[in-house]
Amino acid sequence: CVAVVLGILFERMNVNFLAVPSIVVNHKKEFGFFYFLSQRFHYSRSFAAMRRRKSTFLQQIFYLLYAPIAPFHLTWRIVQNVLRKKRNMRELLMSLPMLFVFMVVYAFGEFVGQIFGGGNSLSKVE
Repeated sequence: CVAVVLGILFERMNVNFLAVPSIVVNHKKEFGFFYFLSQRFHYSRSFAAMRRRKSTFLQQIFYLLYAPIAPFHLTWRIVQNVLRKKRNMRELLMSLPMLFVFMVVYAFGEFVGQIFGGGNSLSKVE
């Protein structure tokens, strides 16, 4: 929730982020598998609802049509990033099935948010 609000605030202030491939970020908060899936769903649903407010009708159609291929595309982008950095290959292979499930849930959340709006999903994001 805080990251979403900060992202919107920084966007309005024209703050740009710098991507540095050599930086490694570790995330230490632990989630159970199904709790994490629910977090991904609610986050992506609220994100899609916010994006929908700024989108043209054609962009909204694009996002709806993109949703079924998004899990494949997003997973492929993760694979490409790991291959490019040439590290964590074993971890990638071991986590790939779960990563794909996460991407499916994420895409489904975006699809729902695009059609029905955010509901109260943003309040459920930790």
